[in-house]
Amino acid sequence: MAIVLISTYIQLLTFLLSVLCWTKYKHTHLRSLPLYFGVFAFIELFCFHFYKHDNVWLYNLLVFFEVNFFCYLFYPYVGRSFRKIVIALAVLFNVLSGFIYSFGYCDFWNEHCAYSYVLGIFIILIVIFKVLVKILIVNSYTKLGSSLLFWICFGFLIFFATSLPLFSISNWSNLLGEYNKNISLLLFFSVIISHLILIFGFLWSKKKYTY
Repeated sequence: MAIVLISTYIQLLTFLLSVLCWTKYKHTHLRSLPLYFGVFAFIELFCFHFYKHDNVWLYNLLVFFEVNFFCYLFYPYVGRSFRKIVIALAVLFNVLSGFIYSFGYCDFWNEHCAYSYVLGIFIILIVIFKVLVKILIVNSYTKLGSSLLFWICFGFLIFFATSLPLFSISNWSNLLGEYNKNISLLLFFSVIISHLILIFGFLWSKKKYTY
């Protein structure tokens, strides 16, 4: 219970800092970040305190929001030649996920859908990796640490790369004993580490190095 509480409230802290530091990046395409962090912080708090059971449909819905949001957020930063691919990946995700749910491969309301999760995370990782490569090419080492875009990419890269194998598990309820505990701890630490990176990025980044 304690680890869930910590991981829930660190997401709230990240949301608050994304709002407080908004003047650093309001001139950029990252200005919609508080929307993302706000939605996730609200859902985590709501489910932790009030909606603890039968909420899997809400997280399935969040996957649609998350994948489309990241494709939108990073679209200007992937390079002109890769932008059509980002659009194609977003369309592919929505079509395949709709197909998975429509034809009964997963129960949207009652079942964690590993197919949709894994596909979505894989697409997000492709987009983030492309942005990071672009950042490393155009920025010097001294400017890199002051770029919020870099820290956002790095933080989410850590989280999604770590959680990808975890979200591939189709039925968490079948995991028992130590294995279940270890999976939960790994997911907890990936959330904590990634959000500490994001928090550091909001505090350390400089307005003139964020574009």
